[in-house]
Amino acid sequence: MSAQRVALVTGSSSGIGAAVARRFAEAGYRTVVNSARSVEAGEALAAELPDAVYRQADVSDEAQAAGLSPTA
Repeated sequence: MSAQRVALVTGSSSGIGAAVARRFAEAGYRTVVNSARSVEAGEALAAELPDAVYRQADVSDEAQAAGLSPTA
């Protein structure tokens, strides 16, 4: 049995980050869409991708970044 692959893409609510998130989703990864401020855009992108979720966090803040990991 293989574990499901997960891709956490920071800054992925628009632009290059959104394109990267789409590519990971197309490749079968469970994708975590992340942004610090663009909540609506991030939630919309996650809703259009299969098996994706949105998590708001500022990755320049160590505590918020650690909260993105399910093992933190």
